Amino acid sequence: MIDTVAFIPQAMKPYLYQEDADGNRGIHADRYEFLVNRLLRNRLEAGDIYVSDSLRFRSLEEGLIPKDAWNLDRLSILQDIDAISRILSSVRQASATLRYSVPANTRCDCG
Repeated sequence: MIDTVAFIPQAMKPYLYQEDADGNRGIHADRYEFLVNRLLRNRLEAGDIYVSDSLRFRSLEEGLIPKDAWNLDRLSILQDIDAISRILSSVRQASATLRYSVPANTRCDCG
């Protein structure tokens, strides 16, 4: 039998139950549904769970190049997206910016 309240925090469980006229305890359906939806939303937003066909709640791995393809053809993939020249351009630009923003008489004892 599946435990339908195992994932619910202990502090919330007392609010889920109701007693009928005979004194039998059962789950209050509206509260249970609300709580399940709330917990699900929180876990989706935290990235703990994902939905495969969703744009907002998909897993990080779905947006990445598959690991086996990356390991086999890394250089070709980088060339296809022109990543190497973009990285080198960014490094050159950052270097030029630093060169002009640091006064000429500045001394660095970085060693």
